[in-house]
Amino acid sequence: MSNPFPSANAGAGTLTLSAIDRHLPDAQIAQWNFNVQHELTKAMVLEVGYQGSKGTYLPLLYNLNQPPPGVGTVAQKQALRRYPQYGNITYLTASGNSNFNALLVRLEHRYNYGLSFLLSYMYGKSIDDTPGTPYNVTPSRSSAADPTNFRRERGLSGFDLRHRMVFSPVYELPFGRGKAFLNENRVVGAIAGGWQLAGILTLQSGRPFTALVSRDNANVLASVDRPNIIGNGNDGPKTVQQWINVSAFQLAPAGTYGNAGRNNLIGPSWKNVDLVVSRTFRVTERIAAQFRVEAFNAFNHPNFDLPVQTFDTPSFGSIPSAEAARQLQFGLKIKF
Repeated sequence: MSNPFPSANAGAGTLTLSAIDRHLPDAQIAQWNFNVQHELTKAMVLEVGYQGSKGTYLPLLYNLNQPPPGVGTVAQKQALRRYPQYGNITYLTASGNSNFNALLVRLEHRYNYGLSFLLSYMYGKSIDDTPGTPYNVTPSRSSAADPTNFRRERGLSGFDLRHRMVFSPVYELPFGRGKAFLNENRVVGAIAGGWQLAGILTLQSGRPFTALVSRDNANVLASVDRPNIIGNGNDGPKTVQQWINVSAFQLAPAGTYGNAGRNNLIGPSWKNVDLVVSRTFRVTERIAAQFRVEAFNAFNHPNFDLPVQTFDTPSFGSIPSAEAARQLQFGLKIKF
C-alpha cells in the first residue's frame, strides 16, 4: 500500500478516482420554532407558527483535479491539473450549508357531528449550496461547477416549495342507527348506515431546477457547465411544448463558465385529490368489516414532471412526462 496508484498505471490521465476528506465532520442541523394556538370552538383549533433550520457541514462533491477554464488542447489542460498523472478526482468534503424559514398555519377540527379535518398551509423557502450526494434525487448536478468558488452553487434547494396546502377531511354520513337520519327503520338504516367519506387535497407550487449544458464548454475536461442567463427564464408560456423562456439563455463564450445560477427555474405546480368511500359492517360485537374504494388522483388532473434541463438540445424547456393518472383501488379490512 506504499504506492497504491503508481503513475505508470495512470495512463496519462485516464484513471479517474474518488476521494473523501479524512477529517470529514458529521453533518449538523439546528432547528427552532415558535407557535401560537387559539381555540376557536370546542372542536376547532387554529395554530400559527414559524419554523427555521440551519444545516452545516453538509456533504459537498467537487472535482479535486479539475483544471481551470480556458482555451487549450486536451494535453495542455491535462498538464494544468493539480495531479496531472490522473484524470478527474471526485472529492467528498463537508463544506455545504443550508437554511430554511417558513410560516406554518394549521386549522384542526376534531371529530364532532361526524366531521373531522386538518387544514395545513406552509409558506417557506429553503436555500443551500449543495444537493448532497449523487444518490439523492436532485434537479441540479451532484458536484460543484467551479471548485474554486462554491458560492456559485448557492440557490434554492431541490426540494424547495414556496407554497404548500393540504386539506384532509373525514366525514361520516348521518344515516342509520344512532345517526340523525334514517335511524327508525332497521332495514333502511342497515343499508344507509356506516358510510364514510374521506379525502386529501394537495396544492403546491413547482419545484426548482437548473439549466444545464451537456458539452464541456468551459474546457475543464468535465461536464459541469451552465449557460449564460440574459433574461427571465421563468417568464415562459407555461405549456407542455415550452414551459420556460428558452430565449433567456445563451451559451457562454468558449472557455468560460456560464453565469446562470443553480435551481433558479421553477417547474409546474402540483394539484391532486385522493378520495376514499368506505362502509363498515358490524359482524359481531367485537368484529367489523370495512369495504373501501380509493381513488388516487380522483379527477385525473395532469401533474407534469420537470421540463428538459439540457440547454443545448432542441427539447430544452419542454415537458416529456407526467405523474400517474387516476388509479382505483378496492380493499376489504377486518377490524377486531
